[in-house]
Amino acid sequence: MKKIIIILMTLLLCSCSNSLKWENVQDKYMEMEETVENIAEKADEFTRKDYESLLNEIEEDVDVLQAGVAKDDTETVDRLYETAVKLEKIAGLFSTDGSAQLELLAESVKELVVLAYNKTDGFEDLRNGVKEKLNGIRSWSDDMWAPIEKRMLVKWEDVMESYDEFAKDVIKNMTKKKEVTEDQLVAMKNYIVDHYDEIRYGITEDKQEVAQELYAAALQLQEYTNKMKGDAGPKVNAFATHAIEYIQNAFGVPIEDETYDFLNEAESARKWTLSLWNEVVARLQREDLYDHTR
Repeated sequence: MKKIIIILMTLLLCSCSNSLKWENVQDKYMEMEETVENIAEKADEFTRKDYESLLNEIEEDVDVLQAGVAKDDTETVDRLYETAVKLEKIAGLFSTDGSAQLELLAESVKELVVLAYNKTDGFEDLRNGVKEKLNGIRSWSDDMWAPIEKRMLVKWEDVMESYDEFAKDVIKNMTKKKEVTEDQLVAMKNYIVDHYDEIRYGITEDKQEVAQELYAAALQLQEYTNKMKGDAGPKVNAFATHAIEYIQNAFGVPIEDETYDFLNEAESARKWTLSLWNEVVARLQREDLYDHTR
């Protein structure tokens, strides 16, 4: 009987000596926090697809992770912790609801690694919590991903000259003020309010056409209402002017106009009535507001 007890105690001691506690490895993971590169910081682009790749890696390792980590079997926990650090650093580049959720996921994953080392109660509950967070993130709409994607954007200095020429052509080909209709003006306004959100987070190559259409609509509304008196004209002019600033800002130009309030103005413009446009057209027919020959 004594021999059996000795054997069992020996096996138990061997088993214990082969396991690691968090305090044994904490320094290694703290060093990982400092040395893991922020892969999105230097990349020209970091898209939803890149995020999903990290999320897939986390999901795979979380599924196989077990409470209790042997000295010679730290590959999974090392990889999982490193992926969580990567995700946390990338999310830290942004300040949105989405980035906050990604940071919470990363924190939960790192905590799960600690529990795995210490075989602490709550391991399975936390694992399930991580999976719930993953499922929630996977259900995000494009609107959640867009603010935290990093894309190659077109800069204003690269298109400024072409936009100068484009603006001249737009003005040259505008409908004469005595012939323009309410429907034409409403169509310009509608294009702006229906499409401005497409360039909210910058202008990529595939959004250049939308940006030009927005610019053309805003420029014409601005020209038609330039120096116009009354109530309607100045309201439309401010909306158009701020729309142009919004477009330029999407190209990277800082907004310095203290009166700028385009997003609120765009929502207000959705509710403008026909009477507003009637006033604009009536004034266009009797006021010399611009010269197409410039």
